[in-house]
Amino acid sequence: MIKLLICRASLTRHGLALAIGLLILGVASHPRADGDDPVFTLVLADSLAPIHLTPGADGANHLVYELVITNITSGLATLREVEVFAQDGTTVLATLDPDAIMWRFERDGRRGNNSDSLEGGRYGVLFMHVAVPADQPAPTALHCAIIA
Repeated sequence: MIKLLICRASLTRHGLALAIGLLILGVASHPRADGDDPVFTLVLADSLAPIHLTPGADGANHLVYELVITNITSGLATLREVEVFAQDGTTVLATLDPDAIMWRFERDGRRGNNSDSLEGGRYGVLFMHVAVPADQPAPTALHCAIIA
């Protein structure tokens, strides 16, 4: 089983970069903000169920899981990028661009309710599929970064 340890989300609005650190499974992250910009909590994210590594017929190992994202503000958050990192926090395993997010993100967790944005107080489910090449060690933990 793979643990989703830290998920960091940032929101850019009116030229301000805002970031959060989310405490998951007892591990704290220190959010980064560009320069002296303020740091706020805007969206929260956590895996819906335990993440398992499954060998694929293509020789790669696959992580297939759901990421629940909640907009805890009253404003609209548009998801622009999602990155998944190995436990070292620097090795990028996957990057979702706006098109991939639109295809995989479903507001309220309802099939066919795809979007790249989330109204205030609402949640959505991002369906993740991360392939890890067989020559890379299997991650024991994941980190993710969400830019909205």
